[in-house]
Amino acid sequence: KIIQVKSQYNASTVAISGTGNTFADICGGAITFTPAASSSNILCMVVGGFDTVTGAANTAYTVALSLSQTSGLSVTNDKQTLFGFYPLNVTMGTSQAYGQNTTMIKSYANSSANAITITGLGNAYSEGNSMTARFMRSTLTVMEWI
Repeated sequence: KIIQVKSQYNASTVAISGTGNTFADICGGAITFTPAASSSNILCMVVGGFDTVTGAANTAYTVALSLSQTSGLSVTNDKQTLFGFYPLNVTMGTSQAYGQNTTMIKSYANSSANAITITGLGNAYSEGNSMTARFMRSTLTVMEWI
């Protein structure tokens, strides 16, 4: 049974560049979500729409989630694939190309009625080579269910 749903859409482009393991908000800010029950589950869905990616050897991109709750959930940069689309030079080449949308859906067991701050993140990963991932039209949806 679904108790409540919140969703947020960001039409803007968010470019993430670097030579390490970089995370940034792609959904236009965090959602604050107060569970109706401390024994519920929190289902989070982040969809990273995509513009372009400039790849190189040993680089990748994906989406992730961070959740923070006083006396409850605490998850930072949680992603379901370690490196996402890796290596970009094999999957997409080394020049600028249009990337594939990336989705993460995950349910977290809740243990508190305190508000949860949830952020949908883009992740650019590199083992030393410069790369840029440009996320756009991204969505974060959060559902409480029992």
